[in-house]
Amino acid sequence: MSPARPHQSWGIDKRTFFTVLAAAVLVEAVCGLVALLIGPLQFRDHIAQAGITDPVIVEHVGQAFTAALGLALAAGVVVALAVGWLVAYLTARRTQRWLVAASEATVKLSHGDHSVRLPPSGLGPQFEHLRQAVNAMAAQLERVERSRRDLLADLRHEIRTPLSVIVAVVDALDDQVMAPGPEAWRTLREPTQRILRLTDDIARLNDIEDPGAAAVTGPIDLADLTERVASQFQPLFDEAGVRLVAVSGEGVTTAWADDDRVAQILSNLLSNALRHTPAGGLVEIRGARLGDRVELIVADSGEGLDEEALSRAFDRFYSGDPARSGGQRHGLGLTIARRLAQSLDGDLTARSAGPGRGAAFSLLLPAGPS
Repeated sequence: MSPARPHQSWGIDKRTFFTVLAAAVLVEAVCGLVALLIGPLQFRDHIAQAGITDPVIVEHVGQAFTAALGLALAAGVVVALAVGWLVAYLTARRTQRWLVAASEATVKLSHGDHSVRLPPSGLGPQFEHLRQAVNAMAAQLERVERSRRDLLADLRHEIRTPLSVIVAVVDALDDQVMAPGPEAWRTLREPTQRILRLTDDIARLNDIEDPGAAAVTGPIDLADLTERVASQFQPLFDEAGVRLVAVSGEGVTTAWADDDRVAQILSNLLSNALRHTPAGGLVEIRGARLGDRVELIVADSGEGLDEEALSRAFDRFYSGDPARSGGQRHGLGLTIARRLAQSLDGDLTARSAGPGRGAAFSLLLPAGPS
C-alpha cells in the first residue's frame, strides 16, 4: 500500500481553514485583476473627456493613478489576507470543537452512556440535522435501556415468586412434611402454569414487536367474533358468578383488521375484567360506529381505576393498588392487547369513574366495508 499523501491526513480544522483562506485570496485576486484591466481604460476616458491633451500632464497623472491603484490593491490584499485568516481560523476552530464533541458523544453512547446530548452547533442546517439525529438516537437508546432494566426487574419478580413456591413444596415433599398427593400436585401446578403463561406472553409480545410479523388484515365480522370469544369465556364467568353480556351496536358489523389479533385483544380484556370484577358483577361488551372507525368496549362493574392506575394501566407488570390487588401484578395482558391494537392501525384506551366504580376499555379499529 502506498503511503498516504500529507494532505490526506489533514483534519476538518485544517481543511476548513485553508478553504476559507483560499476563497478570500481568490476573491481578492479576481478583484485586483478586474481593477487592473478596467481601471486604466476608464482613467484615459475621463482624461480625454476633461480635455487634457498635454502629454506631460497626462503621463504624470497616469503614473499617479497607477501608483495609487497599486497601493490600494496591495493594501486590499493585506487586509483580505488578515480578515480571511481570522475568519478561517474561527470557523475551523468552531467546527473542530463541535465535531470533537460529537465524536466523544458517540463514543460515550457506544459505551452505554445514553444521557449525553449534543449542544447546538450554529454551523448551519446540515450540522443541526446531524445534532438532532444523534440526540434522538441517544434518547431512544436511553428509553430502550430503561425499559430493558425495568423488564428484567419485573421478570425477576414474576419468576421468583412462583419458583419460590415450587422450591418450598419440593423441600416439603423431600422432608416428608407434605405427603405427595392431589394437594401437592395442585400447589406445584399453579406456579408452573404461571411461569408458562409468562413465557408465552413474552414470546407473544416479541412477535408483535417483530417488524416481520405483519398482521393479515381484511374484513372481519365483529358480531361473530364477539360471540365466539364470549362463548369461550362463558364457563369461567359462570364459575365466578359474574354476568357476561354482549350487546351489538348499530352499524357495527365489520372491521378491517386481523381476526386472530382482535380475538386475542378481546380475550385479554375479558380476562382482565373477570379478574377485577367480584361475584355478582357485570361485564358488558358493546359496539359502536364512529365515522371511519368501529369501537368495541369491554366495561365492567368491578374495582375501577384511580388516576395513577389509569395512566399506567398498559405498563408491563403494573401492580396497581396493593390493597385491592393483594400485591398481584397485572402481567403483560393489557400491554399485549394495546400493542396488538396499534399493529392494526387502531388503539386501546381505558377509562374509569374511580375506585369501586368499574372500568371500561375501548378498542378502536378501522371500519370495514358495509
